Amino acid sequence: MLDSVRDVRHLRQPIFKRKARRFSYKIFNEETFERVLEEQDILQFRPRALFRNSDEVLDVSEMPAEAALAYARARARKQDSKPTSRSVIEIGQGEGRCTREVELVWWPSLYSLCSKYAKLTFRFFVTKTSL
Repeated sequence: MLDSVRDVRHLRQPIFKRKARRFSYKIFNEETFERVLEEQDILQFRPRALFRNSDEVLDVSEMPAEAALAYARARARKQDSKPTSRSVIEIGQGEGRCTREVELVWWPSLYSLCSKYAKLTFRFFVTKTSL
């Protein structure tokens, strides 16, 4: 659902127009955001992920039992494969300045030299929990 349409001024770089139209869409439901991302194959939507420092670690709870057991055995041999943090994308109703919705910002006419290019920005909230 379209939230707002505005003509926005910004600091002009040589490739940008001085004033550009901005379309803002806000999504308050995780299933809707997942359906939006299913239309492409570049990004994979995973709302919860485990990390060991900056490297992503597989989540055993989402694996079949046989694969999880084999992964746990391999992980037991290495001490440094245990996850240190979990990141979760939170999507829901906005809470004032601390928002939880996903916002898609579409700039169809941002570039001055080439009209076939545009810019799409995703704004979302990620919580990080140390384990």
